[in-house]
Amino acid sequence: MALAKVNAENARMFGSDDDYVAVAELGATFSPPTAINAAAPTPFVEVGWTHPDGFTLTPTDEVTKLKGFQGGRVIRTVITSSETSFQFQALESSLLTLGLSLGLKDSATAGEVTKHTLPGSRKVESRQFLIGLFDGEKKWLIHIPHGDITEKSEITLGREEIVGYNVTVEIIGDAYLYTEGDDALEA
Repeated sequence: MALAKVNAENARMFGSDDDYVAVAELGATFSPPTAINAAAPTPFVEVGWTHPDGFTLTPTDEVTKLKGFQGGRVIRTVITSSETSFQFQALESSLLTLGLSLGLKDSATAGEVTKHTLPGSRKVESRQFLIGLFDGEKKWLIHIPHGDITEKSEITLGREEIVGYNVTVEIIGDAYLYTEGDDALEA
């Protein structure tokens, strides 16, 4: 039996200075890239610093096992629910991150003070997302054309760590992975 070949060059480790998550309005024009750059293309806006744990892409499938009478053995499996979510924690306090995590409704300035309305209840908001990932010359770009911002998480306002704004995005429909310089993922 032949042993599987291994190639450490195919092991990815992201977290470069150039990595980013960026947001745009749903339906904003996105042209598939011919090169992956270290800055998000217009009209996407980068959220800034993110938590050192990076970004989490979570596929979730519910599987039902269908059994036959004879012996109670599994004879088929079927996926009854399939979804993918994306999560990150923004570390910069900006209107963008507060809007994504708290759903700011409006702002008004009087003199030097600005009042921001934090809604008592939130709704699902839809946006487009780009995730730029760089591992040396290996470049990945994940485009999420439709992401619903769903679950909100607690925000700790303390002195022991940087304030972080957790954002969970349910991916609606397909997402797209573009790669550059990654021979292991060439078609």
